[in-house]
Amino acid sequence: MSALLGSSFAYGGDYNPEQWSAGVWREDVSLMNRAGVNLVSVGIFSWARIEPRDGEFDFAWLDEVLDLLHAGESGSIWRPRPRRRRPGSP
Repeated sequence: MSALLGSSFAYGGDYNPEQWSAGVWREDVSLMNRAGVNLVSVGIFSWARIEPRDGEFDFAWLDEVLDLLHAGESGSIWRPRPRRRRPGSP
């Protein structure tokens, strides 16, 4: 963590971009920058979007979000929480 923040105090929280259209993400990051946010956890509830079907993964949207956060100088922690079984699976 110190390599990411140096001597700065971590200030931020969870960010759930999967709940918004991609057009909102830039404004979100801009507002985070204005507020001094320097650490964001991403992907907490996004497993269904990351793996829409068994064995099929889509990271393109997540790559875009992480690139936006990085360009805005916010550190990010990607921490998806996969389920033991997908909803509806036997």
